[in-house]
Amino acid sequence: MTLELKKIIEALLFAAERPLTTKEIRQILAEATDEENPGVAESFRNVREAQVAAALEELKIETDAAQHSFQVVEIAGGWRLVSRAEYAPWLK
Repeated sequence: MTLELKKIIEALLFAAERPLTTKEIRQILAEATDEENPGVAESFRNVREAQVAAALEELKIETDAAQHSFQVVEIAGGWRLVSRAEYAPWLK
């Protein structure tokens, strides 16, 4: 399985308890280790912040186009996965 940067970022945003900045995401990528699959995490160590920003924009466009119940938004200086407003009645 080939991992894509934007899918890794999507997983990070899903698991995060707060918005993540592009700098924080880049740092997570740089420090990640995978003892079960050596080398997999290492291939993302040198990702630049500009690449993270581009992947975030792609992810935002893709989630909007697919009309998921969630969206990628920039909020409070970082990025986050949030549910769309039209689903609020069921999430209260």
